[in-house]
Amino acid sequence: MTKSVKSAAIGIALSRGDLDSLNQPLATAFSDYLGAADAAHQHITLREVLTQTAGMNTDSADQTDLAVNPIRALLQAPLMAAPRAC
Repeated sequence: MTKSVKSAAIGIALSRGDLDSLNQPLATAFSDYLGAADAAHQHITLREVLTQTAGMNTDSADQTDLAVNPIRALLQAPLMAAPRAC
């Protein structure tokens, strides 16, 4: 998923009130997927995903899962660095 598509989708969700803010952790923004997130992923914010500083290695994410269920794939993508350390 490209950065512009993620930005547009999150912007729409923010304007509709579906999301609280860019500082909202992914795990609370997408609580249906909380079980898929480990402790390291639970504190990554929407802002970090948008600015590509979440530390996620999406290149190694399951590409089939990324196409079918991108939120689950993001929450399961391995971390290659601590958030904001990128």
